[in-house]
Amino acid sequence: PPRPVCHSILRDRLAHRWAMADAPDLPDEPGLPDHHESLWVATSDTTDFDPLDGGLHADVAVVGGGITGLTTALRLKEAGTDVAVVEADRVVRGVTGHTTAKVTSQHGLRYASLVDSHDRATARRYAEANAAAVEAVADRADSLDVDVEFERTSAFTYTTDDREVEGIEREAAVAADLGLPASVVRSVDAPVDVAAALEFADQAQFHPRKYLLALVDEIHGDGSHVFEETRATALDAGEPCRVTTDRGDVVADDVVVATHVPVFDRGAYFARMEPMQSYLLAVEIAGDLPDGMYISATADPLVTFRPRPDADQELLLVGGQ
Repeated sequence: PPRPVCHSILRDRLAHRWAMADAPDLPDEPGLPDHHESLWVATSDTTDFDPLDGGLHADVAVVGGGITGLTTALRLKEAGTDVAVVEADRVVRGVTGHTTAKVTSQHGLRYASLVDSHDRATARRYAEANAAAVEAVADRADSLDVDVEFERTSAFTYTTDDREVEGIEREAAVAADLGLPASVVRSVDAPVDVAAALEFADQAQFHPRKYLLALVDEIHGDGSHVFEETRATALDAGEPCRVTTDRGDVVADDVVVATHVPVFDRGAYFARMEPMQSYLLAVEIAGDLPDGMYISATADPLVTFRPRPDADQELLLVGGQ
């Protein structure tokens, strides 16, 4: 930007700092950190996998160390495939490390619109895939030797507006017809005066980093690798494929790109994706935690919250805006 704009921004920041210097001291509030850190990162182990050093050959290269990449890598390894996971930062510190950590086939009001925009068969496939994914995470969590805070609970999409009740009712009818555990309720165990809520029973919540770090331990070794601080910069989809990184090349028969945003220019996704950000706080509350996971039916503004029961400190995760 032009220099005057930079000067203007700097001037405004300095003015704000000077104003804060004259403000009265705020009382100390225990439990409120002076930095921003994900609850999941703060309550789990760190990782220290080496970066790629020079080059490697693997059956499959997986680019991205979040829940998609790590789940894919472990399932491939269990099928007898040598896998190399390439992560630009540290694993499970991106989107997956900063999530509400709900495991659910309910994503707001989705199924009626799928029927309308596609057809019932497409909506059923989407429903079955999501329901299977919930059970896959449940089965994996049960098999681990680590407590990943996996807990079955209901997921609610709620509205406080009488005008939106009809949409909630139609979504419940469509979802139930597709085989999902959907129903309409008129009250919830949370301090929200709902007009109606769509309940999906037998969904789940968990600690995503504890869960995925257990998967990482199973991926690394016996011919498979997890490389951190190794940024993929190019992909040659030849025979074999070649993933170019800032630490060397990974040559593989197949490549799975499991980054949150596609990092290679295939399909012009960069031009079709809209960046957005919301905020999530983990707070102590007076009284009991609500039962279940919640998200508002409309995004004006979006509100989401769910409990994180813990023996030492019960917290409510509140997000949106």
